[in-house]
Amino acid sequence: MENIFSINISALFGTDETARETVDAQIVEAIRTHGAFVIAGFPRAEAIDTLAARMVQFFELDEAEKFRIAKACSKSGAANKYRGYESNLQPGGRFAFNEMYDIGPKSPSPAPTEGTQLFAEANVWPKPEPSPGWRQAMEDYHETLHLVAMAVLHSVGRSVGLPAEDLDQMFRTGNSTLRLINYPVPPKGLPVETQDADDSELKISTACHTDGSGLSILWSLQRGLQARSPDGTWRDVPQQANCLSIHLGDVIAAISGGRIPATPHRVVGHGIARQSIGFFLEPRLDVPLNIADPASVDGGFRDTYGWLLQKRFSGYENYAGIVEPPD
Repeated sequence: MENIFSINISALFGTDETARETVDAQIVEAIRTHGAFVIAGFPRAEAIDTLAARMVQFFELDEAEKFRIAKACSKSGAANKYRGYESNLQPGGRFAFNEMYDIGPKSPSPAPTEGTQLFAEANVWPKPEPSPGWRQAMEDYHETLHLVAMAVLHSVGRSVGLPAEDLDQMFRTGNSTLRLINYPVPPKGLPVETQDADDSELKISTACHTDGSGLSILWSLQRGLQARSPDGTWRDVPQQANCLSIHLGDVIAAISGGRIPATPHRVVGHGIARQSIGFFLEPRLDVPLNIADPASVDGGFRDTYGWLLQKRFSGYENYAGIVEPPD
């Protein structure tokens, strides 16, 4: 299967405008033909594999310690609902057989309504750390990937005339999520892999979906991640040292009026354990997502990012009674 494009984006962080325009054109072509792309040449790229491998040490913690900081969807009565540990390692037909740990920025931006307060939660941390300096490494990774995500967002925005100052106003202080993900080998007899409707020979461990963020930056230690191009072709995300893959999200599709489509992606099961890290660039909770049609923005809460988050989470089975539907 053909791989998606790999692009050195170092020019996005320099002052050479001609070089930046070249990278912009490469990104446009990658989105048009493949829907996603791999990036190299970003700040701290030479150390990203080492840093990521250190961060996923979280999953070596004892189960009791992980559940000490579990979300309410995984531990009844937990105070934290949005940040922390989540286990999907039980039977029950959930989206994927995995476990996750989420953090946001050091200082979350406030929520605009009572119903969205959980999306502005403070981080919860394991004690003791998986290794000395682990928490600092997590915070550094969040800050670095936020910088990289904003540079890529600006490049994508230039292709459809979205002003950098508008994107900054929407995304600079959003509560973007950093997620560690562990996919153990499922126990025998647990039906967590499904056949793909397009190819009955494939086993899918994470179903086809788009992310609800502005864009996603993904790191993975093992093969399996695939992106679907606009023509419907599935392409592998290649395993390259110190590289990350970019997938466009539902928010950028919304604010561009559909001119930048979200990237469908999935994980193909190969019968092996797998670990990955996702950074999801998110706008402020009060940002309206129908700005492509300014006349439709009435200044209310409906159709803001916070409203849509609340609506989506209130529909998840494991968040029943935790997140109420928005008014």
